[in-house]
Amino acid sequence: MVFFYLLYSFLSDLIINKLLNKIDPFFGYRMFTIVEFVLISTYFYLLFTSRKVKVAIPVVALLFVSFCVFDLLTSKSSYFDSIPVGLEAILILSYCIFYLFEQMKKADSIFLYSSPDFWIVVSLLIYFAGTFFVFIYAQKYYGNESFFNNYQVINSTFLILKNILLVIAFFMRTKAENYPIIPSK
Repeated sequence: MVFFYLLYSFLSDLIINKLLNKIDPFFGYRMFTIVEFVLISTYFYLLFTSRKVKVAIPVVALLFVSFCVFDLLTSKSSYFDSIPVGLEAILILSYCIFYLFEQMKKADSIFLYSSPDFWIVVSLLIYFAGTFFVFIYAQKYYGNESFFNNYQVINSTFLILKNILLVIAFFMRTKAENYPIIPSK
């Protein structure tokens, strides 16, 4: 699921926002927010073991997508979607915190950092926590050149950090698949 998220993110940045000048970039951002949240929610749905959380995630995702579609239809297309992005960040941060809490309660979580899922969750936690306030302020100050330059630096920095941590997670998953642990007798 994370691979599809990264692929969609790459294609969105490359094709929708750079190559196709016919699409309003703010519409592309709004659609990205919806798809990003659905993909990340699906990842957490597969990750969680709690039955209550598995029931809550689709409901939360449906409510969020409904809100985003309503916002898309009622807002001016020239505005940055700070409210949906801020809400998305809060929900994903909640998923991350709950995952870490759930893992800490397990008896076998002493080496939590050795799991690829841990690094994926940490990458999402750092990215959404680091860009939360920038995205909140973006709606009001996006037209300001000084703010836009700072926005680009902050967002790019946390995006690079997120991608580095995701690469670590993918290498860990590949290493675990190539070198299975053989139990001793």
